[in-house]
Amino acid sequence: MSEDYKINGSSYDLSKVPKKALEKDDTIKKNKAFDLIFDALDKNKKDAKLDSKELATFFSNLKKADTDKNKDISQKELEAITKELNKQNSDGTEIKVADVEGFFSHVMAEASDVEDKDKISVEKTSFTYNELLDEMIVHAWYMVTEFNLKLGPCNTTDNLEEVVRYISTEYKLASTVEEGKLHEFLRTTENVRIDKYKEKLIVNVPYCLQSPFYPAIKSPGKSKIAEINRQKHLLYYFMDFQKLDTRVEVNDEWAEYLIRNKEILKDWVNYNLIGYLQDRNPSVPGIADKLAKPKKRNLTKVTDYWNLLIELDPSIRDIYGKINLSKEKISIDHFVPWQFVAHDELWNLSPTTKTINSSKGNKLPRWEEYYEPLALLEYKAYRICDDNPVAKAKFEECAKYHINNMDVRNSLYAEGLDDGQFPERLGNILKPVYESAKLCGFQEWYRAGKSDI
Repeated sequence: MSEDYKINGSSYDLSKVPKKALEKDDTIKKNKAFDLIFDALDKNKKDAKLDSKELATFFSNLKKADTDKNKDISQKELEAITKELNKQNSDGTEIKVADVEGFFSHVMAEASDVEDKDKISVEKTSFTYNELLDEMIVHAWYMVTEFNLKLGPCNTTDNLEEVVRYISTEYKLASTVEEGKLHEFLRTTENVRIDKYKEKLIVNVPYCLQSPFYPAIKSPGKSKIAEINRQKHLLYYFMDFQKLDTRVEVNDEWAEYLIRNKEILKDWVNYNLIGYLQDRNPSVPGIADKLAKPKKRNLTKVTDYWNLLIELDPSIRDIYGKINLSKEKISIDHFVPWQFVAHDELWNLSPTTKTINSSKGNKLPRWEEYYEPLALLEYKAYRICDDNPVAKAKFEECAKYHINNMDVRNSLYAEGLDDGQFPERLGNILKPVYESAKLCGFQEWYRAGKSDI
């Protein structure tokens, strides 16, 4: 059973304990805090490994830290875990909350290469249409449900996109659902409508894919199966047609080639997929970052930056509810939703409360209502950094990771900008992105009084 928890804004399934033991690798050895956390968890310090039982204890402690049972492990709750780890640490080096988060992220990254038994193996050479279609749905899931990407030409309906949207809406499955769980759902769920979508997808595609190797095919379809199977050296052949249970057999010669060159071919496929999606989503930025769920989004440096600014200027308020942030645990908001931009650039980020950020979700704040407050807040931050060396140093540290365009850096964060120049330059950067998101169907949002709309 899934146990999805939020840690610093990112969702993790804490029921999914890695089966593979975590070794004390170079990443851990070179990071003093990681090394100390590892030793605290390693009950058998001779083997320099964290087995599944030891990792399960770590995951269990994370869940226990959620004292308010809202499945959102707060900074305060993470501090409790950190305190316990420091109690076990006789080294004198202080373990910090960011270290615990980073260590957990490393554990999850190392566990990601564990083979999922529900996925089609690259070494498998025989598949049913149903298996292949399930894999297609899983592959398209995140890009469609999270980023609303179009998979077909303009003003046409793509059946793969349609079935993904139908399943997402009908069964209330999150965009971040684990691939294994989605495979399991598709394998065990009986739904006539899903089958109809799948049957549309097999009308032409399986046969058209053979055309580069067999140009004589003038028209696709199941009637061509016998003709295709008589040809030599094709990529794959078909067993007897049995609708979705029809089996495809990959040619042994091709199978050897595909397995041997799988990494090169995967990169080639992704390269062409990016081009294909860009043509069909011309206004959408960052297509390459929208193909799959990221392992982790880390806004720690941005959070630290804004916390320092709020400490230096306690009058700072969020732009939506005008709430004094000196008394709040801040949450970092993407003005234009992350679901569209797929980046964490500083000029699109501002502090707010968790409640407001959750209410806003992946909607566009009404430009007429909120752009001016955003520009004024960002300009205030700019002036604080200009006047305070500590704040300037924190900005520079943050900028290394969260300002990745030098034209933006040189324009928006140039020295000597006044309260007219800065908002104008920020608007020149932000407004085209905002309008593109609006054209792609992102809804507007505003906060009316105490009611979040």
